[in-house]
Amino acid sequence: MRRIDAYRIKRGENLGDPETWNRRFEDLDLRIAQSEDALQNVDAVANRVEAVALDRLNNVITPLVNEARDRLGNVATIFDATSTTPLNIQLGAAIINIAEYERDTFTPMSYVMIFPPDDMERYMAGRTVEYDRRTGDLTIDVSRTQGEGIVSNWLVTPIVMATNIEQVVEDVSNARVAVLGFKAEVEAYRTQVQDMAGSVAQSRTFAEQARDLAGAHAGAALAYKTASEAARDQAQTYRNQAAAIVGLDPNDYQARAERNMANGYAGLDANGRIASSMLPTLPVSKGGTGATTPGDALEALGAQARLSYTPARADRKIMTGSGLIGGGTLKEDRTLAIDKASPANIRAAALNKVVTADGVATAMDWVALEDAPSIEVDHADGVNRVLTLGDNNAFANPTNGKPGYPLNIRIKQDAIGARVPSWGAAYDFDGVAPLLSPEPGAEDLVSFICITPGKFACIGIRRRID
Repeated sequence: MRRIDAYRIKRGENLGDPETWNRRFEDLDLRIAQSEDALQNVDAVANRVEAVALDRLNNVITPLVNEARDRLGNVATIFDATSTTPLNIQLGAAIINIAEYERDTFTPMSYVMIFPPDDMERYMAGRTVEYDRRTGDLTIDVSRTQGEGIVSNWLVTPIVMATNIEQVVEDVSNARVAVLGFKAEVEAYRTQVQDMAGSVAQSRTFAEQARDLAGAHAGAALAYKTASEAARDQAQTYRNQAAAIVGLDPNDYQARAERNMANGYAGLDANGRIASSMLPTLPVSKGGTGATTPGDALEALGAQARLSYTPARADRKIMTGSGLIGGGTLKEDRTLAIDKASPANIRAAALNKVVTADGVATAMDWVALEDAPSIEVDHADGVNRVLTLGDNNAFANPTNGKPGYPLNIRIKQDAIGARVPSWGAAYDFDGVAPLLSPEPGAEDLVSFICITPGKFACIGIRRRID
């Protein structure tokens, strides 16, 4: 802490007095000595820390580094280990204790084999269940054995699933093809969705055209009805006028005809009209035409006596084109509707069906395949299929192949696992079919593109999608 007030020169102090300066110099000397002592203590602590660090480095870290370097000198030693646990050669769970000096660096693979170093004809092999690095206990689910007896000196080594480097290269190549395949599949789906959107737009256009056509037909029907009613009213007017001219009651034609026929006067003809040969004549002086025949009467009356009328056609219909239903004659009310495609229609590419968004979403859902010795795949039943393998069954050649369409198959191992299917000649893998994940319950996705109805090219496999 600062002590400037103790060193400050005050007014009236005798600067020539040695004690004036001695007190200040003594205080400064004490503070400097204290700092020097503390610095020596810091140096001592630093030396002790350095000594401890070097001791740890030389006695702990350096041996670990040397051991790691020695084991990494041969990469295989990371996956190999030894054990002196006595075990009987048999199927099922087996717990083997790894040697203490190998526990920290030992890394077991998914599948391992254990055997006596001096007798490789006897062994146990299976899947790695658990490894406790602290205790060194390695738990193995033994699924394959050879030989018998109790062994107390074991060598633990991994089982490499690929038998040679070419297989590894092929797996890497398959992974690259799978990535490219998924890219192509996404592009195909995008194109398919765009096509479906075009179909929906076309269906909307059809519906609008049908609506306009129905409106036009309805307007025409209403016009025909109006014209028919007007013609009927005009005909009634002319009939009344004609009846008034000849002095007849227009509502009593039949009664008058019967009376007149009984008295020998004019009657009605077969069409319900007054017989032309019996029409009376009204003189001009009384407002008549003076005509004695119907022709003369019409000529005298002129254009007002003529009526030209075309009745409405009873055979008018509303016709529905592709994608519409509900047409028929105009004798009753009609409701036009789209002929909606079901999910099955969409999968089968049925003709003259209107595709809707909900139908497309349902049609793209996963459709189950039936597991059997020969697995039948109908491309028309869906492009996304799923099944659980219960045995080493065979995929039969697909039927109803649709060129350009994808075919995605989700394949799941059953509770036993390690099922290996075979494939029909229509499945083109450009070589060997990819291996499925062998673990029980593991699920892989294998994707194809239909090139021709008889050829489905594999575009890749995506493992462990479960």
